[in-house]
Amino acid sequence: VRPPGQPKTSPNLSANPGLWLDVPVPRRFTLRPFVAAGWGAVLNGDDSAWTYWGGVHSRFLLTEDSPRLALINSVGFVGYTPQNGASENFLPLVTALELRHPFVAIRDGKDRLRLHWHAAHTHFHGQLDLNRPGGVTEKISEQWEAGIAVSRQNGRLRLGWLSFDRFGFAYRFSSDGQLEGIGLVFNSLFDE
Repeated sequence: VRPPGQPKTSPNLSANPGLWLDVPVPRRFTLRPFVAAGWGAVLNGDDSAWTYWGGVHSRFLLTEDSPRLALINSVGFVGYTPQNGASENFLPLVTALELRHPFVAIRDGKDRLRLHWHAAHTHFHGQLDLNRPGGVTEKISEQWEAGIAVSRQNGRLRLGWLSFDRFGFAYRFSSDGQLEGIGLVFNSLFDE
């Protein structure tokens, strides 16, 4: 039930195909430039927008053996151009640590589950606004994230016809308490 005076939400649909390229620099360091563009629309209205983003991810393996510890960084450019209105954009800057280690043997010791932990900080440079019910808009300047997931050492996790690199949960929040949520984890932060 929607409280009186709050705007009704509208379903929307969008598609954002992208391309990326892995560039191994030295043995333990990988760069991944990426670019994506797409279009989205409100299903029961006339609003639509072009969306675009690009940038580069990097991963440096601090340790290669088990447990494996990686430093992940990312800089990007995200923007959109609505059908009616001015274009807006922002720059997300991400720094993260990911830790992977064996967890428990499965299938008579022929395979192992691995446990993945991550902690990340994202600084949003530019205009990132969070639209709240009642027409209130709040500027978000940063986000923290802590997550945990499991994966198989020999293969992917499968659920029927679905296949995942890993599965877990992440808790996201901003320092000022304006942003808080729980997300699902299906891959490394380096792959997002």
